[in-house]
Amino acid sequence: MYWADQKTRSLRSIGLLIFLVSIGEGMTAPAIPLVGSGLGASYSLIGFFMTGYSVAYCIMTILSGRCSDIWGRKKILLFSIFLCFCASLGYCFAQSSYSLLIFRTLEGMSRGILWVVLEAILADNTLPENRGRESGRFTFFYGMGAMSGCIIGGLVMEYFPLTTVFPAYPVFCVLAFIIGLRGITEVAEGEEVLDGEASAGFPAYWREFKIIWPFCYLFFVYAGFLYSISGMLSMVAGYFQVSYLGIGFTFALFWGCRTISFAVSGRLSDNLGRKPLLMGASIMLAIAAALFIVGASFNSIALAAIFGGMGTGFMYPLLVAGVADNASRGYSGFDLGLMEFIGSLGMITQTGLSGLLGEHGGVQMTYSFTLLVSLVAIVIASFFIKKDKIRSEQNAYDLT
Repeated sequence: MYWADQKTRSLRSIGLLIFLVSIGEGMTAPAIPLVGSGLGASYSLIGFFMTGYSVAYCIMTILSGRCSDIWGRKKILLFSIFLCFCASLGYCFAQSSYSLLIFRTLEGMSRGILWVVLEAILADNTLPENRGRESGRFTFFYGMGAMSGCIIGGLVMEYFPLTTVFPAYPVFCVLAFIIGLRGITEVAEGEEVLDGEASAGFPAYWREFKIIWPFCYLFFVYAGFLYSISGMLSMVAGYFQVSYLGIGFTFALFWGCRTISFAVSGRLSDNLGRKPLLMGASIMLAIAAALFIVGASFNSIALAAIFGGMGTGFMYPLLVAGVADNASRGYSGFDLGLMEFIGSLGMITQTGLSGLLGEHGGVQMTYSFTLLVSLVAIVIASFFIKKDKIRSEQNAYDLT
């Protein structure tokens, strides 16, 4: 009973931790390009704020998961929050656009570690039968934090100087550090497993990739779609002469649908199974991308935001749970890191291609590559994602 209580406490702690950190990021992320512009940053340098963040995120994902397998989750997690604190404190004192770029890159390093380790802690403290529900609950905290941060940050920027949003972020990081330190209990996976398998090297990593690659591809699609929405939606909406208020409403609609989907994904996956829900989520992303391409009004953009929010909201917690269920013992950190790494490649390539396609092929072509990879995701989810083991065993039991 005590051990079960410790697991519950760890799960609640990571939910509260990501809520606090997401509030801070939600408050500051919209202000950083504007502050950079005020400090004299060129348009291309402002673009590097996101590029530096993404590249640093990408590099750290592939390292942090395996490091946490070997050295423990908690130490790596606390280190990532410390990096976040340094970046957030740096924003408060940045005097040039280049210093903003450095701190934004440092924040990307922090996130590349943070997400992988939090997902691994989630996997350590759940079983297949409750992992989907707990993944949905965890991502609901994330969605609520991001939405709250965007709302609070928007209100602050409306009535106060832009830099006013920065000082609260380090405070949230300190609170998150305390919660991680006191609330998370390390779950040992067994030294005999780690010692026996750590020396397997490339063959073991290749084995893991062959097991989880369908989930990794879907995460590639998910991350690319999500960041393309973040980076390109305003441009597409502006092309259709959507007002600033309409653009803000569209973002709110996207995040609202996403957060609701986070909350209900676990229950739906219990009832329907993860595979059908992943197929449905892939179809939603394809519909959203198609609506961006063929749409001609605010209504089509808003409908695309609804489908995109629902699709990404269902997909993320299900993919985390799916990779955790299929990872070999002692390799869950590596597998989740690999998934995040491939997702970060999707983040970089899809946003880059969306910009190029929009510039050279016309704004309506912005999401054409996103549509293509989403259609491929439907096929992969249909033929390469296996049925849930727990659900299959339960069905066999019911038949007997």
